[in-house]
Amino acid sequence: MNNGKCDLLDEENDWGWLWWHDILEEEEQEQKECPECGSKRIYFNRDRRLWVCLDCNYEWKSEEE
Repeated sequence: MNNGKCDLLDEENDWGWLWWHDILEEEEQEQKECPECGSKRIYFNRDRRLWVCLDCNYEWKSEEE
């Protein structure tokens, strides 16, 4: 808590994990390989809300969006 305000990034869930950590883990587990080249060297760009392949630079959005 800061000045009576709750900082959501510091809130823990029932298991003691930070709530946003669970969300990131779920997103990372959903996409396991690049749909273009099949590489598993991918990452989720949180700012742009899309996946990026480190091998072929292909970018794609999650299927839910």
